[in-house]
Amino acid sequence: MIYFIQDSSTLLIKIGYTGASDAESRLKQLQTGCPSGLELLCTSEGTQADERELHERFKTFRERGEWFKPAPQVIRHLCLLAESCGRRDQAMLTKQKAIIADPNRDALVNFVSRRFEEKTGVDLRKDQMCLVRTQEACERALHDLCCQGKANINLPFIWNSEHLEVTIWRAQINQMEFSARPND
Repeated sequence: MIYFIQDSSTLLIKIGYTGASDAESRLKQLQTGCPSGLELLCTSEGTQADERELHERFKTFRERGEWFKPAPQVIRHLCLLAESCGRRDQAMLTKQKAIIADPNRDALVNFVSRRFEEKTGVDLRKDQMCLVRTQEACERALHDLCCQGKANINLPFIWNSEHLEVTIWRAQINQMEFSARPND
């Protein structure tokens, strides 16, 4: 069995293998030696060879040993894995619990802000409250894109009476094109 366990303080994700059919027992073993909380995010059937394949696939995000940074690619894999196994509850848990600082977020914030500025003449990045709301909306959109083909960014009254409404497609994020389609 392949398991994905997240450290609550560092947010690193351990990708491991256990011969046991119960990943909870492995979680308890790991928790004994870890001062911060650990949480089981997801499991899947698999072998040690499958574990090595995942380690190789995500090697650029390896922090140390079997612990990996919560990069968008790792999180997307977890979401898709949970979805493909029909475990929507785990997919939702994964999206909510695996908090990531997505490097795409800043690019998406810039893209969305430029679109809004083209429409209204207002740069949302220059107002701290608007910037924070835009960042949070972009993070939610990126999380939604883990398991969906598109995500909507909808911020009513982001600036005075102006609303921000944009649909982002997964393919756009994957290609880093960000040619979003504004909602009509």
